[in-house]
Amino acid sequence: MPGVDLIDEWFLVADRLTVRAALLGRGGLTAWFPGVTFTPYADRGVEGVRWRVDGDLVGTAEAWLERFRDGTIVHIYVRAEPAGKAASARAVHRWAVRRYVLPVKQRMLALKDRLEGDRAPGEPRIRPPVRVVSPSETAVTGEWAAGHGRSDVLQHPDRG
Repeated sequence: MPGVDLIDEWFLVADRLTVRAALLGRGGLTAWFPGVTFTPYADRGVEGVRWRVDGDLVGTAEAWLERFRDGTIVHIYVRAEPAGKAASARAVHRWAVRRYVLPVKQRMLALKDRLEGDRAPGEPRIRPPVRVVSPSETAVTGEWAAGHGRSDVLQHPDRG
C-alpha cells in the first residue's frame, strides 16, 4: 500500500464540462498540491485525466468525472510515496493529511459553492418544466377549473 493513498469523492450539481474546466484548468487540482509536479499520461476528455506525480510525492493521480443525474461525481485518487521521507506510516499519514488532504477538501467545498451558486440543497440544477393550466370558469361551481377541452401548456425555463 502506498504511503499516501488519497481517495475522495464529491457530488457537484454541474455538468462535466463545467466541472472539468474549473477543476482541471489553471489554478485547479494540480495547483492544490504544493511541491508536486503532475504530468498527464491519459487525458480522458470529459471523463478526466490521469497523471504521474513527482516531487514531494512520487506515484500516480487521477481525477475521474462521472456523470450522475443532474450533476457530476468527482473522484480524486492520489497513490504515491513521499519522496525522501524515512518516517513511520503514522507520521507520513499525519503529514499527508495536513499538507494535502484537508486543503483539497477545503478547495473542493469552495468549488462546489462556486459552481452550484445559490441553488438550495435538494433542488435540481435545471428546474423541471412548470405545468400551466389555462383556467376556465365553470358555470356550475363558479370556480376556476381545467377541463375546458383546451390542452395544457408546458413551459420550460430553458425554452422560454
